[in-house]
Amino acid sequence: MNKIHEKALEVATRFKQAEADLISVLQEVEMARVFITLGYTSLFNYCVQALGLSEAVAANFITVARKAREVPVLQSAIQAGELSVSKARKIAPILTLANQEEWVEKAKTLSSRKLEEEVARVAPREATPERMKFLAEDRLELRLGISKSLKEKLERVRDLESQRTANPVSIEETLDVLLDVYLESKDPVKRAERVLKKKGVNARASVTGHTNRVKLSENREPIPASVRHRIQLRDGGQCAHVNASGERCESRRWLDIHHVRPWSEGGGNDLENLMTLCSAHHRIEHGRGDGGFVGGGRPRRQ
Repeated sequence: MNKIHEKALEVATRFKQAEADLISVLQEVEMARVFITLGYTSLFNYCVQALGLSEAVAANFITVARKAREVPVLQSAIQAGELSVSKARKIAPILTLANQEEWVEKAKTLSSRKLEEEVARVAPREATPERMKFLAEDRLELRLGISKSLKEKLERVRDLESQRTANPVSIEETLDVLLDVYLESKDPVKRAERVLKKKGVNARASVTGHTNRVKLSENREPIPASVRHRIQLRDGGQCAHVNASGERCESRRWLDIHHVRPWSEGGGNDLENLMTLCSAHHRIEHGRGDGGFVGGGRPRRQ
């Protein structure tokens, strides 16, 4: 029995050390911008795609690594094996230089459940972190906390939709209606479809055409709205960077329009010279300075 217990203690010690080592190396990776050099748009994507960590584990380690870099007491506790990443993650949202001694000590001594209660007492929003997880292939569980005012708005829409359909609707059905309304109004891809359809343009057939605009001066001409609409349709409102493995960047946020051949080198606003890139891949392309695509990346046409 004692030998088994000693083995368990040894493994647990190695586990804590491995956690501490990973925190340290992630801090180095971020400070040196290694993930950018390797063509990953973020430290999170690097952890998931290059290191093979799950999304939840990657998010936890990144949060703790960043907080530990700001808060010396947390860094010391993790490196000494006195605090697990799991517990450190629980106090990260409320941890500051002013309260680090108090909260790191609580994290060391309290059970996970009691620690969660203490955090929720001073920061109620942290008691219900946003989370989505798969329950089945096409079914997820959504967990989040909402304010009283948001609840009232949600219930109002739920009542109106129940009245409209003459059937009681669920919260899920209410959210589905709300999201459809928002996307129809705000989604640039759908807006592009409406605009081109209104102009009598076959939107899907026209996305590979050219504008035949030429550069008339050294000042960059603005990209015509009609071209922007075609880019939205062609790229689907998603970064078009494709890495050497043939995987397309999944980012749909903070998107820019990139000139494959720079304007200063004679590149124009024709559709084939433009592509959608997320801000990270856009910075990478301009950082190269040769118009090439990092990691053999290329625009993916749809």
